[in-house]
Amino acid sequence: MTQPARKKEAATHLELLEAELIAARKVTARCRTAMEKAEKRLDAAEASQADVQYRYDCALVASWGDTPDWLTLLDGDESRSSVMYELARDGLERLGLGISMINMETGQREISICQPRRDKFALSLMVDARTQSVSVMKRVYGREKERTGFSGLEAALRYIRSIHSDTSIEAGSMAT
Repeated sequence: MTQPARKKEAATHLELLEAELIAARKVTARCRTAMEKAEKRLDAAEASQADVQYRYDCALVASWGDTPDWLTLLDGDESRSSVMYELARDGLERLGLGISMINMETGQREISICQPRRDKFALSLMVDARTQSVSVMKRVYGREKERTGFSGLEAALRYIRSIHSDTSIEAGSMAT
């Protein structure tokens, strides 16, 4: 094959590839546009779901009256709205407690005592969302020293409040 014939064949091959590339770019652009539209619809659906979740959580909290459902408040369900988190945080702060960590794998949420004498010990309230078991763990310098089991969350919170909290608690802040 002569050199001019090879050049003509190479040019024809490049033209075919260029046409294929243009077609592939058009398909990619159509798919990108479709994906962007789908993402906007997903964002709108998630916003709508969050709004309904917020209203649901507000109604659920209102249905409890003066007796909060602590297991629901502390269940670690990340799909709940900020209403649950804020109510749990506020209730725990009134008890001299604070939320410190959520274990996303087990659904456990650890609650720790805020105390000025950190060198003595730290307490963690452990609630297993799967088994509903409740315990209080005492740690000294990060190592577990003892763990006490309780029949329910309120019993454990009362124990922490009465034995270890140096925060004065107003009467009636914890349901009986």
